[in-house]
Amino acid sequence: MSKLTRENLSEGTDLFFVLSSQELLLAEKTPPNDFYIKGVVQNKKFKPMSQVLGIGELANSASGRYGWLELNTQEFHPMESDRKAETPFVKGYMTAKGFVPAIRDVIDVP
Repeated sequence: MSKLTRENLSEGTDLFFVLSSQELLLAEKTPPNDFYIKGVVQNKKFKPMSQVLGIGELANSASGRYGWLELNTQEFHPMESDRKAETPFVKGYMTAKGFVPAIRDVIDVP
């Protein structure tokens, strides 16, 4: 099966955005065993419909490199980057196991 992207999904498709792997999954009855965000495809973009969900320990300063994960570019950017964050995004840490959120808030201010 090819990797799911916003571009190859129909408008309104329900998705889970898995934070650790930056992977999009079709929303099913059983959520991922990881931190994730529920959302939909809207205008070929990921529109979050929840805060960060899932059970686990939020990251802290000893966890890895601090920055933000953009949900539409599916890219992590360190806090010291000159790049302006593109919304929606989640603040957290990139670790050896992938991205771990530091807070449950999704920043989605236009």
